[in-house]
Amino acid sequence: FFRYIIYYYFSDNGSLTVVFLSNFLFILSHIISNPNVYSKFDILRQIFFSTLCCYTLLQTNNIIYAISIHLMYNLPFILVLIKRAIFNKDNIGSKYQ
Repeated sequence: FFRYIIYYYFSDNGSLTVVFLSNFLFILSHIISNPNVYSKFDILRQIFFSTLCCYTLLQTNNIIYAISIHLMYNLPFILVLIKRAIFNKDNIGSKYQ
């Protein structure tokens, strides 16, 4: 949520391009650092909803509203990642035997 505070600062100065570019670069760096975790649908959904949250932040100038929208749209994404982590993990004990 730290990035939304930065976006909130830039939105006061009217730097719409900086906000959207930094949002896109943040998502891109996150995807590149974890290439095997995300499907193409996950990537497109993350870019769309994160851009939507930034747009909401710029239009309403309300950081609480933007963060709550971010949580609402990313809750299914977070739940899927938790499900993948629980049910798709390998048996760690078998690797060391």
